[in-house]
Amino acid sequence: NNFEEGYYIDNSGNKINCLIKNLDWKNSPESIVVKNNNGEEKLINILDFKEFSVEGIKYIKSKVLIDRSFELSNKLSDHFEPDFIEETVFLKCLSLGKANLYLYRDTNLFKLFTDDTSGTKEQLMFKSYTISGTVRQNNTYKSQILFLNDCENISSLDLQKLNYSEKELTKLFNAYNTCYNENFSNELK
Repeated sequence: NNFEEGYYIDNSGNKINCLIKNLDWKNSPESIVVKNNNGEEKLINILDFKEFSVEGIKYIKSKVLIDRSFELSNKLSDHFEPDFIEETVFLKCLSLGKANLYLYRDTNLFKLFTDDTSGTKEQLMFKSYTISGTVRQNNTYKSQILFLNDCENISSLDLQKLNYSEKELTKLFNAYNTCYNENFSNELK
């Protein structure tokens, strides 16, 4: 919980270099604490800025459609389709390059996003649900990322075996971005 060098971008597009209290965010934040040159601390709410970065961690504010269905076995939905609601959230940047991958997490929720062809953040759809007491999965995310198969280092089998996990998808997106830029480095500043 130390203050570290970073920046935030306000809603007018101004980049403000400052010290940001690094809370090692496990969940997507709704605010940050900054310290200005005078040593004064200030809480900045999600409504007042659109991006921040500190120590190689970068979050961007996005208006997204998010499915908040539970993955807990006793609270599973009874249908395949996502129950999207529109929210403004901070997404953690996991891989930025030709293809971008983002993470949203809160106490009971873990969702991954990518950019669609228009640049809008789109949830990679994974959802567990029950039908007649049998647990099934909506694995639409696998078809949403078929474009990654354009890279010769990524096979259709890689995509078929892929689990919906931060680690596996970040590794895959980094491989794809490296395929199109041999100097790709996932520095998120």
